[in-house]
Parts: sequence; structure tokens; C-alpha cells
Amino acid sequence: MALVTIVHLVDDDPFFREAITLQLQACDYRVVNHVSGIAFLADLAQAEPGCILLDLNMPGMSGLEVQSGMKEQRIEWPVVVLTAYGDMPKAIQAMKNGAIDFLEKPCQSATLIAAVTEAFDRLDLATRQRTHTSEARQMVEQLTPREFEVLRALLSGMTTKTTAHYLGLSSRTVDIYRGHLMSKLRVRNVSLAVQVALAAGVTPLVAR
Repeated sequence: MALVTIVHLVDDDPFFREAITLQLQACDYRVVNHVSGIAFLADLAQAEPGCILLDLNMPGMSGLEVQSGMKEQRIEWPVVVLTAYGDMPKAIQAMKNGAIDFLEKPCQSATLIAAVTEAFDRLDLATRQRTHTSEARQMVEQLTPREFEVLRALLSGMTTKTTAHYLGLSSRTVDIYRGHLMSKLRVRNVSLAVQVALAAGVTPLVAR
């Protein structure tokens, strides 16, 4: 399970919120209750990242509208939607909007916990991917312009000879730049250098 275990429960039914909160707390989750979609979106700026249990049918603002509001604020936390009426079209639309699962009320405790666990697994993976991307970009930013061009050539699959011809350098100079960039990227071989470049969003050279 991910280290972050905050569940944002967005539902207008106080009795349902209490029941779900007790179930989740029994499994050591921290639960933050939001009495409406409007209140949840208002709290987002200060909210800690976590899983979202989102009711689809709420007065004032529906769950689908909450998803739209999250998208506008670029919040990509995993969402599990809840519906009391078996409203399949809305549930399907919520999934298209990025929800990872939907549960019909009342839901079994085991089903609820399984969905929340999956949500946290996805949150943990996304967090690690963002960290990896950030670290890769920081390392690539240390490269000189020439080292960066040699990295792009590696990414395009160019040989040392082809890279030298493309950049107007000697093969020996290309090898030196390659050694420098691999040291700065903290990798032992070309394959790992390519992986860092891909994570950082580097684009390959395109032969003229």
C-alpha cells in the first residue's frame, strides 16, 4: 500500500459518510469528509493528495461536474465514484473522465477497501513516475549543448560515426562527449542513458 493514505470522501449524505469513514478508519486510512462537490473543490488548494471517493448524485454540483472542476485545477488524484441508483450511463461517463472504478451504494466493505487500495497503488505509481521524471530532467539540464546533442543522437540510434558526421565533429570528440554525458546522467551504458533521456522528454535528432 502507498504511504499516503488520505481518503477524501465527497458525499452529501451524513449517515453514509459516517459509515464509510468508520470502515476506512478501521483499515488505518485517514478520512477527510467533504459535504458537497462545491466544498471539495473549494478545499482542493489546501488539500493533501489522496484517493477520492466521489458521489455522482449530489445537489448543487454532480460528481461529473466535480471531475470537470478537478481537471480545470489539474488535479489527477485517483477517483472512485459512488452511485446509489445504479446509474450506469453516468458511471461510464465518470470512467471516461478518468475515474478508476465505480461502486454502487451500499457497497460491501471488502469491495470498498479493494477499490481504495487500487487507487492508492495508482497514486503511489504516479508519484514515483513524477519523481523519476523530475530527477531525469534535472540531470539532463546539467549537460552542455554539445553533450545534449550527442544524447539526442543516441536517442535516435545514431552510431558514433554518424553522429560525428551529423554534428561536424570527430568520432573521438563524440566519444568524449558521450563519456561526459553518461557520467552526468550517472549511467553505465547507452541503454540506461536512453532511458533517462526518454524519462526527461528528450526528443531524438532527425537527420537532415
